[in-house]
Amino acid sequence: MFIILTLFISPCLTSKGLSEIDFELENAETKIMNAFRALRAAESKGADVSALVSKLNDAIILLEEAKTSYLNGSVDDVQMRARESSLISSGIETEAKALTEQALRNAEEDFRMLSIYTMTAALATILVLLFVWRIFKAHYARRILEAKPEVVEDEP
Repeated sequence: MFIILTLFISPCLTSKGLSEIDFELENAETKIMNAFRALRAAESKGADVSALVSKLNDAIILLEEAKTSYLNGSVDDVQMRARESSLISSGIETEAKALTEQALRNAEEDFRMLSIYTMTAALATILVLLFVWRIFKAHYARRILEAKPEVVEDEP
């Protein structure tokens, strides 16, 4: 009776364990994809993501090792590596979102500073042109006043 019970329950436990492992692997893969998307978004906003890319590569390597362990039948190793990969990926996603926000704040600050520099340069240019015009105008007026009129005879 014990042997029959063991033979009946063992496949049920194994299939339940395998479905949990499949879930862990799928969850880790989903988190890696989310982290990758977050990295792409952060990079497109101008953030430096090189350190996070290295971490993402580590998470991918862990997931691949978990899949290899799954094929070799090492259940404990699969779960450990898949969970570690998930944790790393979640951390990367959080850091990438923070970098994205920081890059957006930096871009806004750069835009404000550029606007201020542009307005200052335009004002300085106008003032210099007005100064040059006053000097030119005074020189021109002095030249006209110093000029001697000539009489030109009209021919009949």
